[in-house]
Amino acid sequence: MNEYNKNAYLYIRWSSTDQKDGASEYTQKDSAKHTCDRLGLKLIGEPFIDDAISADKGKNRDRGLSNLLKVIKPQDTLLIYDLDRVGRDGGEEVLAYIKDLVKNRNIRVIETISGTEIDLNNIDTLGTRVIIFLKAELAREENEKRKKRLKAAWDEKKELIKNGKAILLHRTPNWIEYDKINEKYVVNQERANIIRKIYQLYLDGNGSILIANKFNKEKVPVLTTRLNGNERKNYNGWGNSYINYLLKDKAVIGLCDMIEPPMKLYPAIIDEKTFYRVAKKMNDRTKKMGRTGGRSCTTMENPFKSLLYCSKCGGKCYVAKKTDKSRIYYYIYCYNSIDGKCKGQTEYMLYNNFEKSFIEMFKPEYIANLLVDDTKSKNDLEALNGRLNECQAKQEKLTKLIMGDNNPSINLVRALKQAEALERTLIQEINAETLLISGSTTPIEAFGKYAKEFESKFMIPEYRREIRELLRNIIEKIELDLKAGEYKVYFKGGTEEPIEVKLNEDACVINGMEIKYEEPKIETNIGNSKK
Repeated sequence: MNEYNKNAYLYIRWSSTDQKDGASEYTQKDSAKHTCDRLGLKLIGEPFIDDAISADKGKNRDRGLSNLLKVIKPQDTLLIYDLDRVGRDGGEEVLAYIKDLVKNRNIRVIETISGTEIDLNNIDTLGTRVIIFLKAELAREENEKRKKRLKAAWDEKKELIKNGKAILLHRTPNWIEYDKINEKYVVNQERANIIRKIYQLYLDGNGSILIANKFNKEKVPVLTTRLNGNERKNYNGWGNSYINYLLKDKAVIGLCDMIEPPMKLYPAIIDEKTFYRVAKKMNDRTKKMGRTGGRSCTTMENPFKSLLYCSKCGGKCYVAKKTDKSRIYYYIYCYNSIDGKCKGQTEYMLYNNFEKSFIEMFKPEYIANLLVDDTKSKNDLEALNGRLNECQAKQEKLTKLIMGDNNPSINLVRALKQAEALERTLIQEINAETLLISGSTTPIEAFGKYAKEFESKFMIPEYRREIRELLRNIIEKIELDLKAGEYKVYFKGGTEEPIEVKLNEDACVINGMEIKYEEPKIETNIGNSKK
């Protein structure tokens, strides 16, 4: 007979946020406590919880349950309220998973609601296997019935909406309220006017960051809320990501995106002509900037992305665009300053002067002693290729799941998009690594070649992406003091002493030495700065 120790770990799962607000967590914890008291077990650490994670197709086994298995040891006990907590993807899958736990990992499994113990002494008996199989199959069938009921309910709601009925949904836009007496949606005009102002400001040439800054300065009430204990409270301020979301949300023209395809449900607060004018302007602006995502708003790929940090709060800094009458210029700002988290960096640094000073600074005569002459090894390149292969295999798997499902979940589609984005990033990194280890040139010499052509080619997004990958291999971070117009550059693999740069109108000071800017080789539309 196999002996198990007294250590026990608890796994808890519920499928929806409504269950969290109910008694699901308490019930599972209480049942585990009684089991430990009855068998003299010691519950180790906090429970491993999958909050609002469905067990459909065993998705949860890659989440909290997977983390638990990294901690639990042979001869320990796994406590589960019900075997359907493990998965609802069918008897064969769940049985195979539990057999692996018991036979290969030597872990005892106890279902606390029934007291059923599954261990090496009974895992191969017909009775135990039938219990596991039947419970898992019943859970799968129940899940399939629930999906059909939900689909039927949504189909019924769609028909009612088509016939002009205002159906009460559990989530509505922040400017819409439901009149229960008259059974219709009504507009909160105070909130709607805020959104109308956002659309007008954008059409007037203001970007989302400028709109967020303006609203925060004017203390415009925010529309979003967060859960604080048992109360809902407003967020501290406006953010550019939420502004962008509102500018793309078709609910402003009355469409409900919870239904596929979106259907007319709410009163419109923006006319369609204005909405699609904004959509076209956003699309044109994205194409003009050559953006691939993220917060950078320059007309070219920002080669310093993920390297810029605020010297006051340690937060990330980004590049944004501003239109001032007929002049367009780009500036660096601290993201935490938008909602007031960074009190010391309400200023900004004009990007053009920062880039010119960086070109002057990033030359062998200034940094040769700060860098270790070390090119990337082939092992690093192999590791990147390994990650790329893994990413592509994941894409193939996700694609098969989506193609094989008539109604794939939004999480699957989102996961596929994330995998595709990661693939693009890895390919760029591999190209940069290959460039670094090819030939006998050092990282300094490799970038020196680019620096000579930097001013003439910096408007080409693909070229700047290559430079960005090179910089990430050489620079640890760049700390910016936006108010003083200064920054420090920290390098990887060398001395901890940074290079200090101070910006002036037509020159920069590098480690105390003033350097006059050379005449630019091409004209740009980036305005001159005062810092």
